[in-house]
Amino acid sequence: MIPREPDAEARRTRAIVWSVFAVVCMSALGIFVYQVSHSFQQLRRMGSGAQPDPKQALDTSGLGAAKLEKIAHRFQSDTPKGQPGEKVTDIYALRLGDVDVDALMAQTSPAGAAWHRGDQLPPGLSDAVKAVVTPVPGFRLDWLPREDELRSERMYAFSWLIYYRGDQLSSVRVGFLRPSDHMFFYFSRVDPIVLLAEGMTRASEDEKSHSR
Repeated sequence: MIPREPDAEARRTRAIVWSVFAVVCMSALGIFVYQVSHSFQQLRRMGSGAQPDPKQALDTSGLGAAKLEKIAHRFQSDTPKGQPGEKVTDIYALRLGDVDVDALMAQTSPAGAAWHRGDQLPPGLSDAVKAVVTPVPGFRLDWLPREDELRSERMYAFSWLIYYRGDQLSSVRVGFLRPSDHMFFYFSRVDPIVLLAEGMTRASEDEKSHSR
C-alpha cells in the first residue's frame, strides 16, 4: 500500500509551526548574544581603568560612605588574558572616621551578611583570608595586613562574595576593618566567569527596568 502524501493544509501548518519555532530560536539567540556582549564590555571596563566604588562597599557593609576620609592605597589588575587561573583583582585601603564597632557587630546587611571578629571567622571567611594574603604576581603590596593580623581580635571581617568551584575557592569580595587606626581594606579577586554571570544578571535587570 503506497502511503499518501500529506495534503496541502498539513504542509502549510507544518511550515507555519517551523517558522514560528525559528523566529523564537533566533530571538532567544539574539538576547543571549546581547547579554554576553554587554557582560564582556563590563569585564573590559573593570580591567582597563574603571575603579571600584569605595562608597558602595562602605554603604553595603553598614559602615556608611560618610565615614570615608581618604583612599590611602589602591591596586587594580589588568583584565585576564584568558590564561587559566587569571582573575580580576581590586584591592584598596581606606582611611575612615570614627567607627562604633559594637554597633557594627550588632547589625546585619540587607542581604543578611554580618561582621565577624578576625579570631572568630566562619569557614568561608577563613578561606577568603588565604586568598587575600596570596601574593599578586609581580607586585609588592606591603600596605596589606598579614595573615596573622587578619585572623586576630584586632580585625573585623565582612564578605560580599565567597564563591567555590567544587572544593576550590574561586572568587572572593571581602573587607577588613582595623579600628585602631580607622583603616578599612577591601579585597576582590573574582573569576571572569563570575563577572560574566553578574554582568548578564545586570543586563537582564536593565532590560526589565527599561520595559516597565
